[in-house]
Amino acid sequence: MEFKSNYKKLGFYVNGELKRFLDGRFVTEDKQTIEVLDNLSDVQRVDVPEEEPRKKKKPASEK
Repeated sequence: MEFKSNYKKLGFYVNGELKRFLDGRFVTEDKQTIEVLDNLSDVQRVDVPEEEPRKKKKPASEK
């Protein structure tokens, strides 16, 4: 999950551990960190669109 901040080096704590944004960007898959970030007012979640599933090719129709 990717998050962006209005501040380039925003710092926040998760379970007593200081974590920081780098250039206004922070990427994590940690559930506790995501929960903390979701509750910060100066942070927005960047939803990365998932790849569209490839469509199966239809068999050529017979004449």
